[in-house]
Amino acid sequence: MTERKKILFVCTGNTCRSSMAEALAKYYLTNKGKNKANIVVCSAGTGAVANDPASYEARKVMSELKIDLEKHRAKALTPALIQEADLILTMTQRHKEHILNFAPEARGKVFLLKEYGEGTEKIKALQGEVQALYEEIQRKKRKFFQDHQGEILALEEKKKKLLQDLQEVEAELDSWERKLDKIAKEETTKLQKLEEKAYNLDVSDPFGYPVEYYRTCRDELQDCVYKAMERLLEKKS
Repeated sequence: MTERKKILFVCTGNTCRSSMAEALAKYYLTNKGKNKANIVVCSAGTGAVANDPASYEARKVMSELKIDLEKHRAKALTPALIQEADLILTMTQRHKEHILNFAPEARGKVFLLKEYGEGTEKIKALQGEVQALYEEIQRKKRKFFQDHQGEILALEEKKKKLLQDLQEVEAELDSWERKLDKIAKEETTKLQKLEEKAYNLDVSDPFGYPVEYYRTCRDELQDCVYKAMERLLEKKS
């Protein structure tokens, strides 16, 4: 008999993110014929009110995928749930830290959903790219200053001595600053995008926002959950 594995998704109230993640995982495993590994899926919230239904918005956006959340009822995270789970996937770093502070022995089976879905090595590689780009930007800025140090310092001195020409001098300095920005503009733009992808591993809480936020959250969860399921099934094969 195949050994049963239990996956636990965790957010705060268990009415939005983790409820959607649970339903998406079940849909992926069952409707796509992937549950040959005998995986059990559940969810809970660090601050959940027992038996609260899934939020209206969560139910609405999931129904668009033909996934029914009407019967979902919130569960509070308990020591028993943590102990029983073979894999715990959290929506944010705060949820992960909450579990590890509460149950240090769970270390090794608690991951951010995005972290687990993408794989630690891929995240580290992205963070390495961020660091490399940051260092390249700093190198280009240092070289720019070295190449034009005389001009910049001369303009600074002129600013002090010729107060009557201050406006003109400031315009010249602004011109140099624009050149400096242009030097690493491409790298800076890429750095911002990579930092967002490499370090922002939380799934944002849509609670209290319009339904469009829930739809965005659902799509993000679908991508992450499916990746996590694929990785889990690869490990078991």
